[in-house]
Amino acid sequence: MARPNSMQFSDWHRTLKVIDFDAYELVGWTYFQRLTYTSASTLSLDFFTAPSTGALMNGNWRFNTLPAGYHFLIQAIAFAPLLDTRETATAVPAGGEIDGTISDIKELIYDGVAELKINQKPYGEYPLWKLSQGGGVAGQLATSGTHAATNHTQLQAGTNGNPDPRAVFTLAVPIPVPPLSLLQVTTSWDAAKTLVVGNSGVEMVLDGQLLRPRQ
Repeated sequence: MARPNSMQFSDWHRTLKVIDFDAYELVGWTYFQRLTYTSASTLSLDFFTAPSTGALMNGNWRFNTLPAGYHFLIQAIAFAPLLDTRETATAVPAGGEIDGTISDIKELIYDGVAELKINQKPYGEYPLWKLSQGGGVAGQLATSGTHAATNHTQLQAGTNGNPDPRAVFTLAVPIPVPPLSLLQVTTSWDAAKTLVVGNSGVEMVLDGQLLRPRQ
């Protein structure tokens, strides 16, 4: 992944002069959290405002604030709708639309926005379609004509953007998160979306560099 303005250890040293860098280490790091979009109900979701619970697949944000002694530099942001595949068998007229996973993703990313705040101060506002997830499966299909529900089926799957690790939204100016900071990414929609696949997981991913005390 290309990261403009990537900070090296020497950059952190110049920026944070009061830290004993012999006691710290710099690593590439990703914080992520998975929440549930409730079909026909959810209007907004707040990521990173509470610890992730359960298995690691639900996220690695295990705290309310960034821990003491931890400095995180956000370099890229991604929004991933993790919708199940769905086999559809729907009768539609010629030229009509057969809804499924791909149409659900379209509903979520075209009509949603995300706002990033640190200690309640806004640092970015983004349409969700811009925060491509950069990984997973891709969805493409085509059909035409008039079909009866009993003789036309599709298996749909899709992602927010091209499934390539490089295809993510990289910040032109990385955003530093100081220790003990409140971090929040809020996604909002113009209206609650009724998803064909039902309640689904959605994930927010913050990729960057982490300066932490040595183990």
